[in-house]
Amino acid sequence: DVRGWGHAYGIQLLLLALDHGLVEGDEAEEARDAIYDLMDRLKANETTQGGWNYASQDSVSPFMTGATLLILFDARAHGFEVDAGVVERALDGLELGATEAQSYAYSGKARGPVAMPGSAARSSVATLALFQAGRKTPGDLRTALQGFFDGWEDLLVRKSQQGTHKGAYGIAPYYFFFGHTYAAFAIEALPEGERKTRREELAKLLEKTREGDGTWNDRIFPRSSS
Repeated sequence: DVRGWGHAYGIQLLLLALDHGLVEGDEAEEARDAIYDLMDRLKANETTQGGWNYASQDSVSPFMTGATLLILFDARAHGFEVDAGVVERALDGLELGATEAQSYAYSGKARGPVAMPGSAARSSVATLALFQAGRKTPGDLRTALQGFFDGWEDLLVRKSQQGTHKGAYGIAPYYFFFGHTYAAFAIEALPEGERKTRREELAKLLEKTREGDGTWNDRIFPRSSS
């Protein structure tokens, strides 16, 4: 069930449209109304643990929930009234899946250690959301980000491959660039003096995975290149 992705990224799109003056007057009011409507839809689709999941109503997904929370934080920073209960329940749900190593269960509560290579594409987004809420430290964020870089080769093994959650760590290929996106956001949340080196590291990894036509694609389908 991918509606929640659409609701969350729909909010982000409308915030960007407002920021850049792409909607004005009555259209801007319609965009603001739509943002509130989309937030209502997110509230209606919370899991029983708080937060969101594209595959279940019973357990929270750390990557979907982390990404959605970052968008809700952005909406709040733009002056929109965001339901505090929805946010707190989502943060509580995120913490259920976290380990001390800043790795996260794929879904729901972590019931023991979680191998960081399998969590490398979701640790940054989940830890960043908790960090922005004051529930994680800068050290936790560094650890999660380092997990992405350390686990990159394991993610690469599954890039543009058949199947979904395969291999030693159950990695799906379509989280490859998702992981890069939120590693980039995590880098921007580090102290300023630490960002340049990490940005350069991430840029090198992106250049290594660029297709011959200049695009990037973590699936087997031409339609998903961008």
